[in-house]
Amino acid sequence: MEYKCYKCKTCGHIYNEFIGDPIFNIPPRTKFSDLPNNWFCSTCGDSRDLFDEYECSQVEDIVDDSIHHSTTHTVIVGAGIAGWSLAERLRSHDLNMTITIITLDDGDYYYKPSISESISQRKTKTDLVLAHGHDRASLLNVNLYSKTEVLGINRTSKQLITSSGKYSYEKLVLSVGASPIKIFPKNIQPYIFFLNNLDQYEALASNLLNNYKSILVVGAGLVGCEISDDLSRAGHKIWLHDISPRILSKIASEEVSSFIQNKFSKAGVKFILNCSILSIEKNKNNFLVNFSSGKKITYDIIISVVGLKPNIHLALNTEIATGSGIKVDDYMMTSDPNIWAIGDCIEHSGETAFFIDNIMHQVEIAANTICGRFDKKYKNPDSVITMKAKTCSLEMKTKGINNHDYKKEILSHNNDYYHINYFIKNKPIGFYKCTAKTITPNAQSSNIHQEDFQC
Repeated sequence: MEYKCYKCKTCGHIYNEFIGDPIFNIPPRTKFSDLPNNWFCSTCGDSRDLFDEYECSQVEDIVDDSIHHSTTHTVIVGAGIAGWSLAERLRSHDLNMTITIITLDDGDYYYKPSISESISQRKTKTDLVLAHGHDRASLLNVNLYSKTEVLGINRTSKQLITSSGKYSYEKLVLSVGASPIKIFPKNIQPYIFFLNNLDQYEALASNLLNNYKSILVVGAGLVGCEISDDLSRAGHKIWLHDISPRILSKIASEEVSSFIQNKFSKAGVKFILNCSILSIEKNKNNFLVNFSSGKKITYDIIISVVGLKPNIHLALNTEIATGSGIKVDDYMMTSDPNIWAIGDCIEHSGETAFFIDNIMHQVEIAANTICGRFDKKYKNPDSVITMKAKTCSLEMKTKGINNHDYKKEILSHNNDYYHINYFIKNKPIGFYKCTAKTITPNAQSSNIHQEDFQC
């Protein structure tokens, strides 16, 4: 019988009919059409309607029954998307492997990208949790040690030194994520929202209940734009700041940035671009921000989303090779042959990447090699990157556009749609697709003036 794969449009999670889904106790060789109507993506929580048929050979290996009977003990440090996805995939590959997850938090599973679009929906921390840690561990037959800090690794004895004792491993996976880059003085940092976890989200959501705020969002990348749009739609006054002269400057073309910026402006978002923050004065109930342009503006809340920095201290202190991240080879293995690394903490071929598609591909490669299969190598996927802002969404595939020999074709250009295709020798190499919605500026927004765009 032929078995197929289906890929979630939102997060890239793959349902393989040959493997099944251990999270929902779906046995191997269950056809996608036979899944229960209430089945949903175990990574992001979206419904089965958002899955498309996918060519397994591009990402997925069909699992050989011969690797289902090991006695290996694999320990995963970190219970984010990467850590839980790897545990799920390892359990699919090997029904008998001992799998342990050690995490500093409570281990609850949530889809982190949803944080940037949930304030306007008035979602709580509880709403965002897709599965409680110990419930998910029980479904996967995984040992979960939550609220446990890993202090060090003894590579000689293959032991983790933690806040609750020592744990042995045969194979170890570091899935320790990344932390927000902090550009503000230490005395100001405790008052800034960085939105890198559920606790930060809960604190911000509670602060915004029943009160409209003036908010400065620092960092006009994908996440900064998503958060600004979501908060503006919720009725707050938003100023989006970046040192670059335009939004999305690191990932989008100038005309795409301009199109989206114009749509955001009409929806009530103001822009403070092409300048830096010289100082922040914390007052009792607000902040006075001094910009290099000479402007001084008072805000109720500051949110910083200027970027992420891979967490490398655990590997660094253990003399595992690091650079910008924990260095891994094409099999997701570190400089120690018994230790793997996946997710936001890694560096592969000199590059870091913080996208879900990258993580899901890393999970597949790591699961295969931990189970003894080395017939597939990792490479950064040429993925479609999305910005989920409701005022103006963006889909883009840009890996090949750095080549200057391309030809550009604008397929549509009007008030609601902007689509560019790029070609080399008539072969498509990338695209941008902006889709805008007609939005009435929120009642709390001021009139928009040209000076709102630049410092």
